[in-house]
Amino acid sequence: MSDLFRDARRALDFEEPEESEALVSGEVGVLEHAVSEAQPLDADADVPRAAPSPPASPPESAAVGLSGTARGELIRPGATERVRARWGWQGFMVRASGGVVRLGPGPGEQRFLDDERVIRQATWSRAVNILVGNKTGAVGKTTSSIVLAGVLGRVRGGATAAFEVSDATGALEKRAEGSPTRGMGELVRAAEHVASAGELAGYAAPQTSLAHTIGSVHDRPVLTGQDVRAAREVLDRYYRVTVADSGNNPHSDAFGAAVETADLLVVPTLLSSVAVLDAFDLLDVVSRRGEHGARLAESAVVVINHDGRPEDKDAVRRAREQLARLCEVIPTVDVLEVPYDPHIGRGGEITLGSLSRDSERAWTRVAATATRKLLENVN
Repeated sequence: MSDLFRDARRALDFEEPEESEALVSGEVGVLEHAVSEAQPLDADADVPRAAPSPPASPPESAAVGLSGTARGELIRPGATERVRARWGWQGFMVRASGGVVRLGPGPGEQRFLDDERVIRQATWSRAVNILVGNKTGAVGKTTSSIVLAGVLGRVRGGATAAFEVSDATGALEKRAEGSPTRGMGELVRAAEHVASAGELAGYAAPQTSLAHTIGSVHDRPVLTGQDVRAAREVLDRYYRVTVADSGNNPHSDAFGAAVETADLLVVPTLLSSVAVLDAFDLLDVVSRRGEHGARLAESAVVVINHDGRPEDKDAVRRAREQLARLCEVIPTVDVLEVPYDPHIGRGGEITLGSLSRDSERAWTRVAATATRKLLENVN
């Protein structure tokens, strides 16, 4: 397993794609609508009638009623009530006509709506966790954790939290909204005594996205593996989805516990050789943590960030070649790209509603891809 990630370092005769979206995989398919209709027999047909026999008792396991696609077709709005376009020329025509012209969304908007539907309607039999990690610092681990949790919380209506699993005090509390008085250090000490959602809320910072963040408001001792497990246990009781913001040491006890309790790995990176190679090193380390670690590495989502600093053309080309090679060696890894966002780049509090339109759409695609992977890994 580890040889695969080391081989991905070697880029072989790769032509750079014309657009960055060439790295994006996992397009959303169109929802199928098919309901079979049984044709009734002609009541007047001259057919010999056999003596009626008592109806057979259905097996105990037989389901009563409609389910799945058939049930969805029965309760889903008809074609005339479908969503009208809001984007592009289609949306302009709908608005200009006062709603008289009924045009459906274009391909880009429909893909966005499908992404939101996947995020909103995904369910699991237990709470799920996304681990965000990379060996290199300043590649967007904390900002990715906040925005990813924010998109999931906005679309799903809450019940989502981003929390800190870095060894030392991280930047999660500094980049999230609010000024909480208690955070990760206090939660770890009180985890076994938290007995309600109200008590847990005392350690979290509510965001306008409806997600919560739990960072470090004061300097705290180094997190241990047991600290991370205890925090995850209490968070799982009151949140349906959590996002773990990790540090730079993949060999620490805290990171090891985060891997053990994770259901999906998200790896932010920049288009630089160091950041990409450290991302590969992280995947290699995780893949060697038994069968569970191998599954996390093979289903990882790599997110290319842009932080506003100048990007060397040659370095960018080599980084893209390395990432393309990774997708060739391990096709189950997804590589997505999000644009530079001035709101994130300023370095202050991140408010989801202040993201640019392109950034919001790209992060929604990341969240939808992560949701699909969670459905595969957990269910």
